Amino acid sequence: MGKHYNPLQKEFLILRYKNNMGIKLADFCDASGVSITAFKKWLSHYEDGGLEGLNRADARSPEVLPEGIERTEESY
Repeated sequence: MGKHYNPLQKEFLILRYKNNMGIKLADFCDASGVSITAFKKWLSHYEDGGLEGLNRADARSPEVLPEGIERTEESY
């Protein structure tokens, strides 16, 4: 069984991949220690619902952000 990534770790890897589109998906996944199948699933969940999409797909995770904190792309 592989390492379990929480939604924030998944988002970090997704954004890292999207900012380095010159690298092949297989090479990125291999270097990151993630299967291609899992990463494609994460991408799909992320594109459908952002960080919350990753969180919904991960039933073992509690809420990602503390109550009252709103996550927006502008905050980066």
